[in-house]
Amino acid sequence: MTYLVLACRAVLVGVFVVSLFGKLRSRTAYRDFVAATATLLSTTPARARQPAKLTLTAELVVTCALLITPLTRPALVMATALLLCFTAALTQALLRGTRTPCRCFGRPTPVSPSHVLRNTALIAVAMTALITDFALTQ
Repeated sequence: MTYLVLACRAVLVGVFVVSLFGKLRSRTAYRDFVAATATLLSTTPARARQPAKLTLTAELVVTCALLITPLTRPALVMATALLLCFTAALTQALLRGTRTPCRCFGRPTPVSPSHVLRNTALIAVAMTALITDFALTQ
């Protein structure tokens, strides 16, 4: 394992921890996250509760897995897949013209192309770590 892989894992853990904290820091923050999820998915807040819980669970699982060295590769694949899902949802919202707050990190920042760019950069971080880790074992 190289310092590059460790640094990429640390960045991803940091991002997911901040994201989780932003959504779970209070009941209001969680309610706002569920409402934003409903808008992003074009559904009702009641129907958005399960996808919101799934999102939080996935973020927590990825974060924990990234901290366990033997799980590095599966964790990086999961992080990439999760970030791709987030990016697809944000892109779809932008194409629909939805200007809802993203609540990605709990803040009420309206969805914008910068969110897609940020996620693309995070996908690049995860893929860099994954490719580097594979290259080191070949």
